[in-house]
Amino acid sequence: MKRVARGTLLLGLLLAGVAKAGGPARAARTRATEGPGAALFRDRCQGCHVPRPAGTGDVLDAEKAEGPDLSYAGTRLRPEWVESWLQAPTRVRPAGWLPYRYVVPTAEGDRVDVARLPAHLALSAKDAREVAAHLGGLKRELNPYPIAEPHGAIRAQVHFSKLLPCGGCHQSGAGQGGVSGPELSTAGARLEREWMAAYIADPGYWLRSLMPRSDARSDQIAAIVDYLAQPPAAAAQAPVVKAEAWVAVETVPEPKRRAQRLYRLLCTQCHGVRGDGRGINARHLFVAPRNHRSAQEMGMLTRDSIITAIRSGGSAVGKSSLMPAWGAVLDRPDIELLADYVMTLSGGAAPSRGDLQP
Repeated sequence: MKRVARGTLLLGLLLAGVAKAGGPARAARTRATEGPGAALFRDRCQGCHVPRPAGTGDVLDAEKAEGPDLSYAGTRLRPEWVESWLQAPTRVRPAGWLPYRYVVPTAEGDRVDVARLPAHLALSAKDAREVAAHLGGLKRELNPYPIAEPHGAIRAQVHFSKLLPCGGCHQSGAGQGGVSGPELSTAGARLEREWMAAYIADPGYWLRSLMPRSDARSDQIAAIVDYLAQPPAAAAQAPVVKAEAWVAVETVPEPKRRAQRLYRLLCTQCHGVRGDGRGINARHLFVAPRNHRSAQEMGMLTRDSIITAIRSGGSAVGKSSLMPAWGAVLDRPDIELLADYVMTLSGGAAPSRGDLQP
């Protein structure tokens, strides 16, 4: 939210687009009619929180941003929380936005180098109020989803942590779940209740995001929302990643091909930046992620089974439901490309069609 150079460049591009459409006069009218919060957001925030229209763009566009997309923030976030948080930011994502940027592969598995996590810009009370008001106006009608009452027999915490993929990336309390996604122990204070249900039901309606779609039933979703919306216990603390000095066992090269970049973006949080099954989430999960570098483990799999697991999740191939279904995030060519790449990590055959895409 503070990269002045990038924000200035983006502002220039935005104004250039406005000028092309209507000239300097129209650009001046736009600046005169927009609220102070909109100008603040554009100048100080949008360089990191790059907006994208819902359902558009390439999933790898996430690599270009320094923070999550805040489109429709008014439907998602509670305004009083936004105003308070902007004045004293605390980490919502324990491992940062796109955690692979901060991972150190160690002898004990991947760890997050907390010292590299960027600090969020704090705003004055006046600026925070104005930006919160602007974000509060960024809304979209809730997507229709089956409404159900939470069934009394559903143990929401068990569904969250073990029966559905939620706990693979998100923590509902300290030490409970993965650290690559936003922590959810404070979800009740941060997120609008109706939006939570709508988003879990169909994340792709809102953005082409990194959130996979689950096959949760409406009564499961209702129970999980009830569970997350509860105020945290007085003694509870939001999950954090400990600041420790880690020694890297090797340097992981920057990926150049599309399949490698997809793997880094979507898979390394559990399967590790080296593909060894020891990603930053692994030690928090009750089922160990697969070691893609193991010839023994991978030798039992076929290309078709890997494609099915990526597309439809672990439960589709008789494995853990903590492996999410990426079929709503990736199209078929990318799924096949990713499966071919996974097969090579254990020294298997080269991709059948070749990983030739940059």
